[in-house]
Amino acid sequence: MNCAKIKMKTDYLYALENILPVKRLSRAILALTNLCNSRCKTCSMWKNKKREELDFEVLEKFAGTNLFKKIRFLTLTGGEPFLRKDIDKIVNMFKKKNPKLHITLITNALMPELVLEKVKNMPKDVLITLSFNGKEEAHDESRGVKGNFKKLLETIQGLKLLNRNINFIFTVTKENYNQLLWAWDFAKQKNINILFSPEMDYGRLEHETGGRSLNEEQKKIVLSQLKKIYGERNRGFFDYTYFLFFKKFYEKKNISNKCYAGTNSIYIDYNGNIFPCENLVGKISPLGNIKTNFSIPKDYSPFINKSKCYEGCYLLCEMVRNMRKHPLKTMREK
Repeated sequence: MNCAKIKMKTDYLYALENILPVKRLSRAILALTNLCNSRCKTCSMWKNKKREELDFEVLEKFAGTNLFKKIRFLTLTGGEPFLRKDIDKIVNMFKKKNPKLHITLITNALMPELVLEKVKNMPKDVLITLSFNGKEEAHDESRGVKGNFKKLLETIQGLKLLNRNINFIFTVTKENYNQLLWAWDFAKQKNINILFSPEMDYGRLEHETGGRSLNEEQKKIVLSQLKKIYGERNRGFFDYTYFLFFKKFYEKKNISNKCYAGTNSIYIDYNGNIFPCENLVGKISPLGNIKTNFSIPKDYSPFINKSKCYEGCYLLCEMVRNMRKHPLKTMREK
């Protein structure tokens, strides 16, 4: 394996936003559709048969609101966002409305030709995040579609030829728990950054995770691999928080007693409902809906402090940031 180091790009303003507990909205996750053409064991969204998604006109109107203008980081997800025929039109509209916006598109890479056709029409700075679950057999098995890994390779090659910004998200499962070091070497060969996330159950995915938890020995194997990877990647505190997240998740300990979801970030589902985060979908009433005139609290932390919904929450994208906002406390934890 080629052991060349991945060229890490550092966005220092993004890093600062991660650390400082500034009470302002800067991030949003938007589900563009409820449909998916994968069959992942870690998610049940692919069972949806009736298409539910927001009309382009609704998205365009939302992009003109004061709330949208505050957003600096927008993640477009689904379902599978490339199942929308207007995905390139949506991305270009968002960038036109908010030129400083950092857009991330998450895809299962099952449609290489379509992905490449649409990405050609998008701005160069859009980040394409590819779902990647290990070696070919493990990847195809966990994602439920034979041939998925070959489609992933085709998508990578095409995006590289287009000189596009790519990263991987690797969900650690029963099928691939011993393949993290292999995945890290694979990512280095391709010069693509990689994020590791444990398989977990949270609100919007409607998991059917019975019997999918790792046993104690498998968890130790995962942590041992992560320790080596994060040590080599050498990003100090930022990767330490990822490692600590995994460790606490496997030990079933609370990640943080502070949470800034709803204040720093929001989640918008494919019907336009606004939630503080993905984990609270179906557990609380929406804060509003982008189809109507809406108003959300500037500071949502009093509601979180009262409900203590952070207890037993393992939503990586929120909890890792929560730890980073209190670095001294986090660094004292083992």
